[in-house]
Amino acid sequence: MLNHLVSPRLVLRKLEESDLDALCSFMGDIGVMYAWGYAFTREDVRAWLERMRNYPNQEHGYRALCLRDQEDILIGQAGILPKTVFGKDSLELGYILDKRFWHMGYATEAGALLLDHAFDHLGAGEVYTLIRPMNASSLAVATRLGMRPHGEIVIHHRGQDMPHTVLVTDRTSWKRWRTRPGPLFWTSFGRHFGKKEDTH
Repeated sequence: MLNHLVSPRLVLRKLEESDLDALCSFMGDIGVMYAWGYAFTREDVRAWLERMRNYPNQEHGYRALCLRDQEDILIGQAGILPKTVFGKDSLELGYILDKRFWHMGYATEAGALLLDHAFDHLGAGEVYTLIRPMNASSLAVATRLGMRPHGEIVIHHRGQDMPHTVLVTDRTSWKRWRTRPGPLFWTSFGRHFGKKEDTH
C-alpha cells in the first residue's frame, strides 16, 4: 500500500477516484494550466486520474496534495514521474496547485518532501524538472529547491512545440542544499520534516 508522505503542513497521498471533481476544478482553469497551453476537460482529467493511479510502479505519478489536517480536500497534486530526459531514463518532479493556494510555499514544501523521498527511498541518482520558460513561479520553486539549469528541451504535445527549461539536482547536491543554514522553511521544523506515515 502506498505510504503517505508527510511534512509539517502537507500530506501527499494516493489519488482516489473521488478526487475527480477537485482535480477538475483547477485543471479546468486555464489560469492554472496556462503552461500546458489548454484547460483540461472533465474527460481529460478522468483519463489523467486513471493514468496517475495505474503506473506499474506505484511510487510514480502525481499524488493528491492536501493540508495535513484536511486530507480529504485537495489543494493540488505533486509527484515523481518517469521521464526520458536527453535520451536517458530519469525521474521528474512535477506539481500543479490550485490557484487559491499559490504563493504560500506549498509547492516548495511538497517538492522538498518528494526529493527526500526520491533520494532516500526510490534510489534516484538525479531528479529533473521540466518547466516552461514563461512559468516564473515554478522556476522560482525549482531554484528554492537548489535545482540548477541543465539545458533546454522541446516537448511535442497536441500539435505544439513546447520549449522547456530543464533543471536538475543530484543526491549529493540535494543533501548539501537540504541541510544548509538559511531561511528555507524546513529549518524551522527540524528532524520532523519528511516523516512518513502508512495509509489507513
